[in-house]
This record gives sequence, structure tokens and C-alpha cells, in this order.
Amino acid sequence: MISDEQSRKPQDDNTGQSEPIDARRMADTQPEAKSILAASYSGPLPPPSVLQQYEQILPGMAERILAMAEKEQESRHKIAEFVLPESAKTFKRSQYFAFVWGLSALAAAVLVGIWGNPWIAGGIGISGFLLPLIGIILRSILDRNTSANDDDIEDE
Repeated sequence: MISDEQSRKPQDDNTGQSEPIDARRMADTQPEAKSILAASYSGPLPPPSVLQQYEQILPGMAERILAMAEKEQESRHKIAEFVLPESAKTFKRSQYFAFVWGLSALAAAVLVGIWGNPWIAGGIGISGFLLPLIGIILRSILDRNTSANDDDIEDE
């Protein structure tokens, strides 16, 4: 009769002896532990340790990375010098337009009211107030979305 220990061991058909365990087969069945190391940094320049590693791999690479970051900063400053004054002009133009729209709507409402159509005059008067208000709300929403997108671009 075969004992429990013998029944568990793989046996050779001819001799009844157990065969040696193949380490490669065992390695295939064992779970492997893997680790992943991730590092991130924010800003135009990598940390000094990474710059040093770049310099060791390719001499002069750290200087090239610094020059690239300086050019990028210069480009952003030039864009800001153009965009900020244009944005201020657009804002003032919008304010003037809203003011003229409001006065025009008020004048039209008064005239239509004098001619005997108070309901239409009320509608014109309300639109003179509501349309610029809607424009202000939409502008603030759009500005908030574009500033969030600009932050995302800077993070990359």
C-alpha cells in the first residue's frame, strides 16, 4: 500500500521513485513581486540630482536644459507683454458696449412706453438690464475655465 507522502510526490513510471523537482517549473508557479518606482517634479527644471545624472550621461546636457528653460521663460514673458494689455482693452471695450446697450435700451423703452405700449417697453427695459448681466456672468465663467486650462498647461 502507498502512503500519503508517496502519493503526493511525482513518481517515475518505471522505478516507482520520486523524480527531482525542477526549479524552473517551481519558479514559474511562484508569484513574482514587482515594484515600480515613479518620481515627478514640477517646474521647468528637474531636481539637481537629475541634472547631475544628465550631465554624467552627456556632458553639456545640464547647460542645454537650463538654456531651454530660460528660452521658455522669455517666451512666456513676451506672450504676457502682449496678452495682458490686449485683455485690458477688450475688458474696457466690453464695459463701454454694455453701457451704450443699457442706455439705448432705456431710451427705446421710454419711447415705446410714451407711444402707448407699456408691456413692450418693459420687455425692452428688462433686456437692457439682463443681457449685459448675462454677458458678465458668461465672461466670468469663460475666464475661470481658461485660467484652469492655463494652470493645466503650466503643470505639464
